[in-house]
Amino acid sequence: MAADELCKWLEGSGFEVSERGEWKFMLSSDFEGMAVEELIEASRQLRGERGERNQQVKLNNGAEIFLKQYHHGGLLSSTGDVFYRSPVRFLKELRAAKSVYEACGQTPKPLGVFWAEEAEGYRGFYLARYVAHRPLGKERFEETQAREHMNEAGRLLGRMHQVGVDACDYHVGNLFESEQGQLMAVDFDPVNFGVPKVCRRAYRQHRFIRSLSKAGFSWPVMDAFLRGYHEVANGKRLKACYHLQRPFWWTKNRISDLIYYFKGA
Repeated sequence: MAADELCKWLEGSGFEVSERGEWKFMLSSDFEGMAVEELIEASRQLRGERGERNQQVKLNNGAEIFLKQYHHGGLLSSTGDVFYRSPVRFLKELRAAKSVYEACGQTPKPLGVFWAEEAEGYRGFYLARYVAHRPLGKERFEETQAREHMNEAGRLLGRMHQVGVDACDYHVGNLFESEQGQLMAVDFDPVNFGVPKVCRRAYRQHRFIRSLSKAGFSWPVMDAFLRGYHEVANGKRLKACYHLQRPFWWTKNRISDLIYYFKGA
């Protein structure tokens, strides 16, 4: 998907393009007068080490925002690997967050992205309304509460797939509970658009189950997630034997990494 196509979609969804020197902005039309100079200054504080990618910023008008610097992930990425070939990744996440926010409100309100072209490539930032929250750690919940939260996590994934948002990094670490008790998702990068096919939907569920397993959640909690997904997505019973041709997914301590039974409601 090209940057021009993404910009056109976002402009039709309440975002406006502007420029300030070397910086380009795609910001929500209800940005409420937040000074772009403040955003630029806040971005300078995130240009340090790899761990300084996210920041809560309080602007002069009292608004609190969440600011994220885009950074390549994975084992092969370097400490300063914050440059991209184009702003497409930034715009895609903004479109995904906007789609999810409009569909169910279960992500902080997206406010925009901005980027600058430097010698090494494009450096980008994502911003959204800050939401006071609590992480979804296993130690925080009783079994019943954990099943309720993960059932809602499955339903949220189903809603995302229904509106054509295929978040490639959907796992328990990218979910949190707001102070009002609402489950929310963050970090839609990377993302694909369009209703995913059955095999892709199965893999997204499998990946989330693995994140629950690594976090120490029990099988009834995992099953609650699967049931929540199928309650929304109306999927047929999927009996997925995991792709043996991809041995790097396999671990000797997790036979469930090979075979998962995806149950309907």
